[in-house]
Amino acid sequence: MPDRIDARDPATAVAIRADRNSRSWYRVYRAMMWPFIRGRLRIRTTGMHHVPKCGPFILVSNHRSNQDPMVLSCVLPHHLRWVVAGYMRQVPLSGYVMTRMGVVYVDPGRRGMRSLLREGAGILERGGTVAIFPEGHDFIFGGDPAAPMADFHAGFAALAVRTGAPVLPVVIRPVREELCDVPIPAAARSSLPHEFERGSVAVPRYRSVQVRFGAPLDPGEGRGDLHALVSATRERMHALAGE
Repeated sequence: MPDRIDARDPATAVAIRADRNSRSWYRVYRAMMWPFIRGRLRIRTTGMHHVPKCGPFILVSNHRSNQDPMVLSCVLPHHLRWVVAGYMRQVPLSGYVMTRMGVVYVDPGRRGMRSLLREGAGILERGGTVAIFPEGHDFIFGGDPAAPMADFHAGFAALAVRTGAPVLPVVIRPVREELCDVPIPAAARSSLPHEFERGSVAVPRYRSVQVRFGAPLDPGEGRGDLHALVSATRERMHALAGE
């Protein structure tokens, strides 16, 4: 990862301006979400001393609820550049807002991986923070809130190895929650199992949670082994969930 960014480069200058615009949208989003989340949800954080004061780093979290991005965005002061399933860009209003906040849309397959590595690396090289749910939507749409974490996709590890950015593990652990039906956008249904064609899924709605941060992992320790980094991250998150 380069030590300095050449802002005189035209492409880099455009990216920096886009970062500033997306940061402004993100601040508005946080300002709107803060009273909503804090008014309805009790959040306790541990391990905040593990969180770098600034980027670059890759935040990796479990994904139990559609509230997870809001919870983490309100807990952390960083501009989190969320990695989001590509079909979400088609969702009215939400897609528009997420695009303006600078999310990284990822489609399935190799094309999506190339997009993640290209855009994610650019964000990290400019000192930003990329936030990823490595379970994707597998846990949320699995229908069993008591199940263990779903298998991790390796995109975050590939991005960490390519850029050298540390991986910051975090676990959102429910203290009190209830299941609520959440509508599934029509644009998303074709990407999900047929049983979700009815248009909604029961997802945990938090009332009280613990947000637990672990010590960052250095992608260089595993000598570039993606599977080793995925396994180490998962093990650390399991430990956080069990503390």
